[in-house]
Amino acid sequence: MDLQPLSNNKPIDLKKDQATVEQQKKEKTATQFEEIFALQLVREMTKGSFKMTDNNQDKGVAEIYRSHVNQVLAQELASKHKLGIADMMLKYWDQKPESSSSS
Repeated sequence: MDLQPLSNNKPIDLKKDQATVEQQKKEKTATQFEEIFALQLVREMTKGSFKMTDNNQDKGVAEIYRSHVNQVLAQELASKHKLGIADMMLKYWDQKPESSSSS
């Protein structure tokens, strides 16, 4: 039986791994922010929609349906970065900080 070593004896670059983790956190945060913004936008757009009847009992069902549709639409918009907000935030965060010179 020929046993192979589990690792290829290459050193692990912790700085690179940390940078990847930091980038993933930035992407997640930017996408979550875009989702919150999209949800507010979609709520305003569908404010007068989903009216079923004047019956008070059906108003709750319509509101639940509207809320679900709004949430799903906002998630879809944010996951695809359709509004461009997450992309803009990531671009801003990835800019190199300007060096300030002290006199």
